Amino acid sequence: MAENSGQIKPGEVRNPTGRPKGSSYRRHFLDLIDRHEAIDKCTNYLLAVLEGKEKNKLKLDAAKYLLEQAMGKAPQSISHTGEDESPIVLKVLYVNSN
Repeated sequence: MAENSGQIKPGEVRNPTGRPKGSSYRRHFLDLIDRHEAIDKCTNYLLAVLEGKEKNKLKLDAAKYLLEQAMGKAPQSISHTGEDESPIVLKVLYVNSN
């Protein structure tokens, strides 16, 4: 039986340095398109959705995804306080079960 040369042998490493840092399909794709043009098109499409002129869910998701990749996600703050804006108090009860 012929040995399959495509299989990795135990202990063999095909790519010892790994994927180059920062490389990804999305980044490569975004480098190929004109970001300003993409942002304008996506923004115009989102405005058309808001005005009720467009209703395509797939295009809407694609426009949002491209904007997030081109401009970054908007930061979101999280509040960690109690109902009356006071700090949250956590009480831990330890019971020794000897």
